[in-house]
Amino acid sequence: FPTRRSSDLLYKLIKTENVLPVYVLNLLLTDLIQLLSLPLWMDYYKNDHYWRFGPKVCQFTGLAFYISMYASIFFMCIIALELHLAIAKPLKYRILSQLKFALLISLGIWVLIAVPPSVAFNKLFPPKENYTLCIEKYPSEGGFITYRLITLLLSFIIPLGFIIILHIKTLRSLMALNAMVSKEKRRIKSLLTLLVVTFIVVQGPYHVTGCIKYLGLLLHKDACAWERAIF
Repeated sequence: FPTRRSSDLLYKLIKTENVLPVYVLNLLLTDLIQLLSLPLWMDYYKNDHYWRFGPKVCQFTGLAFYISMYASIFFMCIIALELHLAIAKPLKYRILSQLKFALLISLGIWVLIAVPPSVAFNKLFPPKENYTLCIEKYPSEGGFITYRLITLLLSFIIPLGFIIILHIKTLRSLMALNAMVSKEKRRIKSLLTLLVVTFIVVQGPYHVTGCIKYLGLLLHKDACAWERAIF
């Protein structure tokens, strides 16, 4: 989480109508929500997938985790787009770089991300008393497999391609700017590369494993054997 000095810097940037810190603060919020949910998941997996905190806490924790994870991905996409527009499309960027616009976009992302999991969880994982699994079913049912593959496509594969394409285009535009000094170009290039690497390293393992698991469940004859192999 940002120190007092970095918090003051973000506040000053926001006061000057710089919209990028708005998306950065939302990204930090998504990370904080995920961190707060981790102790409960650690307890769950430590006790061999035994949830001890009741169905309502399970639903809330699962929703908080997935919503924050998906929101994190979309805010990283927005940050990549923001940097691209600022460098490659400066005239369009001036129109879009308004604080009110950034706040509306941020609110829209949270609402857009929150609705599908909330609806899906109520149908796929309705709260049940004396049910020790949390947001899990074994073997996975067809509806849940389809849901997970769709979310993996929308929340990882498409955003990853989007960020990589923007990264390449932004670097090309950056190299073509003769007015910008080399030091500033290197700084922006490093930031863009860090964004791509962070996305792959942080989001990659979970989503790649999920793709392998659920595609395998569609193709494998023995679902239970495949689940054990993935574990």
